[in-house]
Amino acid sequence: MAGYNWGGPLETLMRVGMLLISLLMVIGIMMMLYKTNVIPTVQVGQKAEGEAQQISGHDPNGAPIYKSYKAEAVRRGNQLIGIDITELSPGGGMESYYGLKVDDVVLQIAGTDVATFGDYESAKGQLDEAVQHVAPLLVNREGNKITLPVGGGKSNLDKLVGN
Repeated sequence: MAGYNWGGPLETLMRVGMLLISLLMVIGIMMMLYKTNVIPTVQVGQKAEGEAQQISGHDPNGAPIYKSYKAEAVRRGNQLIGIDITELSPGGGMESYYGLKVDDVVLQIAGTDVATFGDYESAKGQLDEAVQHVAPLLVNREGNKITLPVGGGKSNLDKLVGN
């Protein structure tokens, strides 16, 4: 551009400096918007995914809940009185949603005595589905009867049942 004086090296350096400062400010604003808008949206999506897994009867790893534990019938004479948890998959649904431990004996599912279900297969089926229905469990743990909230206090669905 003939006739325009761009100034000396100092003025050019100042212009480049101002351009860099402006660019950094724009990047800072973009990062702030990302932090306040995008990250919370992703977190809500992840939370919803966890809730959907639980409602569909799957643990945090996507495995069916009924595969996350093994159990046996506890009987008094011929009558079913409980479900003894004999094995748990580490991080599986029954451990992560309920906080169950090996040797816990489930006595009630959603306030209904296990004996009411009649046979072991029906009672175990109710236990398999309990997570989906956000049902509390009454268990005998080392001689103490305790109620386990869904998730043992860690479930995505605790807020739905007021825990």
